[in-house]
Amino acid sequence: MREPESFIGQPIRSLQTMLRVIAENDPSHERIIPDGIYGPETMQAVSVFQRKHGLSVTGVADQPTWEAIVAVYEPALVEQEQALTEVKRD
Repeated sequence: MREPESFIGQPIRSLQTMLRVIAENDPSHERIIPDGIYGPETMQAVSVFQRKHGLSVTGVADQPTWEAIVAVYEPALVEQEQALTEVKRD
């Protein structure tokens, strides 16, 4: 098992931010607040993501989970940015 310090910091905040953007575009995902700590809320959000995307549900962001999150996050971010641009035009 890794030391607890390895489950905090910027990589975790990045994961949480991606999960939040995904949840903002698809409310069936767990919405979390990025805090940089891989705690119970993050594990729950990862588990929900894994279940919805046919991955092994472990609550751990392993390599396949990370790659799937990135693949869903990128178009979700584009959608979010487009929606914000449209709101600014109105």
